[in-house]
Amino acid sequence: MSDVISRLMIGAKYGFIFACLYGIYAVGLYTVRGPAPFAHDGTTLGATLAAYFAGGIVAGGVVGALQPLTRLRTGAILVYSIAAFLVFVSIAIAADGIHNISWFGCALGGVLFGTIGAFAWRKLL
Repeated sequence: MSDVISRLMIGAKYGFIFACLYGIYAVGLYTVRGPAPFAHDGTTLGATLAAYFAGGIVAGGVVGALQPLTRLRTGAILVYSIAAFLVFVSIAIAADGIHNISWFGCALGGVLFGTIGAFAWRKLL
């Protein structure tokens, strides 16, 4: 297996793990409060879980595949912004449907969270 594919798979696994953690929170929220928090945001538990897993696995795979770029801060900002954008898109699809996505909002959130993530992650290492 090539190095890129190997990194992609490892990243997707980490994305799956994060999706499981967020999924546990969502299921716990549903157990305690019922469907109201999800209905308030125009979604369901199932759509939320699907968004977490789709966004987490895809974003994790992107981060894994592009991991060598993260050695430089500018590369890390780019990679994490792409990943955050993908997560925002998956959540927007779950909440509003594919035809009502605010692409600008997803891009802005991606850049904001990607930049914060790049700086925070570098501090942790």
